[in-house]
Amino acid sequence: VEVATDAGFANIGRTANVIGTSYTVTPGLDPQATYHWRVRSSNACGGGGNSTVRSFTTANIVCYAGAPVPIQDPPAAGAVATINVASGGNVSALRVSVGVTHTYIGDLVVTLSKGATSAQLTNRATNAGGASGSCSGNNVAASFFDAAAATPNVCVAGPPAIGGTIRPLQAFTVFDGQPLAGTW
Repeated sequence: VEVATDAGFANIGRTANVIGTSYTVTPGLDPQATYHWRVRSSNACGGGGNSTVRSFTTANIVCYAGAPVPIQDPPAAGAVATINVASGGNVSALRVSVGVTHTYIGDLVVTLSKGATSAQLTNRATNAGGASGSCSGNNVAASFFDAAAATPNVCVAGPPAIGGTIRPLQAFTVFDGQPLAGTW
């Protein structure tokens, strides 16, 4: 397998002999970069030709690395976890993973903000068909993504009461085109 930064393979960054059907690129690749790859088979009789060139673009994954943020009860003052992103182009899509340990998540509002722009991930989650804030379940361990199929803002038996991959309550498209760099 060969991995290059150009479709003509003038700049091959990784080459490996692979036995099997998968390959993990090490060391890791640059974020938000397009790479091209191809394979060539070989056996005791010799090597074959190169496969069709395929490409992929890596994501820019940014993580919160701070200490856990306590949530006061009642949460009148709120709790804030800040992520400072140094660089990284413009937002074209977001997937936000959230882990919250808290009893009765029906009293929580979780919001992603950057400057004056914000989108609610969940707001006083409900039980299916229930009133706002009716979710008495515990904890959130979810990945919020606009294209997810799961219904937003509804809890399940859990824990976690909100889990898996679900849509945010408000679409992340409000961030599209904005610089990724800054304080989130």
